[in-house]
Amino acid sequence: MKIKAALFDLDGVILDTEPQYTFFWNEQGRKYLNRVNLGLEIKGMSLHFILQNYFGDDPKTRKQIKNDLDYFERSMNLEFIPGIQDFLLKLKSRKIKTAVVTSSSERKMENVYKKIPGFKNLFDKIFTAEDYPKSKPAPDCYITGAAYFKTLPEETLVFEDSVNGLISGRDSGMILVGLATTNPPETVRKYTTIVIKNFVDLSLEKIDGLSYAP
Repeated sequence: MKIKAALFDLDGVILDTEPQYTFFWNEQGRKYLNRVNLGLEIKGMSLHFILQNYFGDDPKTRKQIKNDLDYFERSMNLEFIPGIQDFLLKLKSRKIKTAVVTSSSERKMENVYKKIPGFKNLFDKIFTAEDYPKSKPAPDCYITGAAYFKTLPEETLVFEDSVNGLISGRDSGMILVGLATTNPPETVRKYTTIVIKNFVDLSLEKIDGLSYAP
């Protein structure tokens, strides 16, 4: 069946930011929870979900983390995953609709727009954490994206990198493409057989060959 829409996670899929976020959240885990690998554990989750589920009993800590994260994000280096911009142009040439489907807040995205002028113009739609009731690993975000474009699961591509995001994409029933940017390929293959390291060699012909696997 013809692909009609492509839905992209942000960090680790469009932007090469996951190592920076891993550092930040590992620091919070060590500082407040005596946990070593919080950065990997929370990947793909919304900030609200993280704060409520990991720091829910301490309002002062939640506020401090939010303030520290705001400062950290303003100083982050935002670089594109190799090949993503050209790949988006290829999709547009085929009239395939594109959307960012992120667990990031609208507040964070405003910082992205300031740092990367024209970012919004790369996509037909940008969804943020405020647009869906449940955070990843629930599939709500991708179901919301497909509903917006009125596409069936077998007509919709999902691009993800984190374990929580891969679970979300898999459970949406859509065609899941995993990026081995945050996790090694063998981890990504637990959730999808379609694994890429970036978008450099991903052609429209390869997209046409992808199949629906509910």
